Amino acid sequence: MVLRRNVIRLSVIVLLIMVVPQTVVARWHGGYQVSLDGYVVPALAYDEYISFHGTYLPFDLAAGPAVHLGVTFPTVRTAVHTPLLSIGAGSSLFLIQDHPFDRMFRRDSALAPRIDTYLTFDLGSSAALTTAVFVAQPLTLYFGDKVISVLGVQLLRDFTHDSWGWGIRLFEITHYLW
Repeated sequence: MVLRRNVIRLSVIVLLIMVVPQTVVARWHGGYQVSLDGYVVPALAYDEYISFHGTYLPFDLAAGPAVHLGVTFPTVRTAVHTPLLSIGAGSSLFLIQDHPFDRMFRRDSALAPRIDTYLTFDLGSSAALTTAVFVAQPLTLYFGDKVISVLGVQLLRDFTHDSWGWGIRLFEITHYLW
């Protein structure tokens, strides 16, 4: 009886050693994100901004939630508009495997509309909360290790001027490295 329990325990341990690394490596969890945005809001210059974010998927889901931390730079730097620290979270809403653009790509892809929210902080002298951003990206393609979005729309709350604004995310590329 004792031998049988030990064999069962050893079998369970061996099975876990074989299965757990496969589930950890089965999905991508972290990488980087690059996006190009244009805004119409007083707190940000009426110009383009490029963003670099680190991104992390805490759960083992393809369309699951992600957290982002990065920096947003104006393409035309002035003393008034400095780089912004950006903290955010978002998620794909669902995955559509057989989508209208499926035949255009060599790799298997899925249409994965996503939404994201960000808080931006001025990295200048004040380090104050500048804007809250809501991004809807209906044209998002999920390739497994890459996510590509084009023509996202943004709604912004400008806290420095107590106003609302909007923006366009021309593109966003997320590349998962691990």
